[in-house]
Amino acid sequence: PEVANPTPVPGRNRVVIRNRKAPSRCQKWQSDSGPSCVLTESASTSGRPEISWRAQGGGLHSDWSGVYIPIRCHSSENTDFPAQYKDNPMKVSLLFPPTWHPSQPYLSLPSLTGFLTQAGVKNVSQRDLGIELLDKVLTQSFAHGLYQQLVDKQQGLERERIGERGPGSAEQLARVIESLDRFPYLFERIELAKETLRGEGFYDIEAYRNSLFLIDKWLEVLSSLYFPTRMTVVDNQFGDYSIYSSKDLIKAIRDEGQNPYISLFREHVLPSILADRPDLVGVSITATSQIIPGLTLCRLIKEH
Repeated sequence: PEVANPTPVPGRNRVVIRNRKAPSRCQKWQSDSGPSCVLTESASTSGRPEISWRAQGGGLHSDWSGVYIPIRCHSSENTDFPAQYKDNPMKVSLLFPPTWHPSQPYLSLPSLTGFLTQAGVKNVSQRDLGIELLDKVLTQSFAHGLYQQLVDKQQGLERERIGERGPGSAEQLARVIESLDRFPYLFERIELAKETLRGEGFYDIEAYRNSLFLIDKWLEVLSSLYFPTRMTVVDNQFGDYSIYSSKDLIKAIRDEGQNPYISLFREHVLPSILADRPDLVGVSITATSQIIPGLTLCRLIKEH
């Protein structure tokens, strides 16, 4: 709100506030400088909120009234906090969806967690789902299932395909065949590429670049199942869908044929989220590459 006297003044440590709706109850506050105070708000005859508070020690002037609030005070008790969480604290799950650069962890979840913890919400978990999925996908155990999916897709497209370009076309068949040709070479190297990024090899620029290149090619193999979608280390390209169209987004988060995150989330992420039974789930979307994966995750959680 618009304020006057924003700087603390000895003997007049207050600000005038406007356009503030007054709550109907008393709130307990704790000043950064030590003393606590009780602040009560009520509507005045002028229609503006009348705020008065009484200091409980520390030398602050007591029994002020008018359209004032103490400076540098923050709430130490949320009087609107649901009663069911009083004895059983709210469980919060904060999720960071794919895709973001795996070597540059984003600070949104730690910042939110710190804020919640400071406000008294301490049962908070943070999960970087981009890292979790890469950790799962970049394994030979995942590769065994992926290989069979590629073989099944090739056989299906050889029996029946639609046109020369686009999903289900001769173009996708060519991509799947190319993926199967690359598969043995990448299969032998993909876990080593992941371990390089987690070890001392990360600091070797050539080893770092080669590992990212191999991971990118591995994701291209996986993407061929969902052609023309293309997953990369740092981005997602969803072919015919525009992230700037609400209609496209609504379709994309339900398209099993072009959205790889539907099956990836269902198999590797959703079960653990549901088993954790959080009271509140927060999904942090900070880049355009996260929009479709993030909204896909939100849909799956809400549906279950």
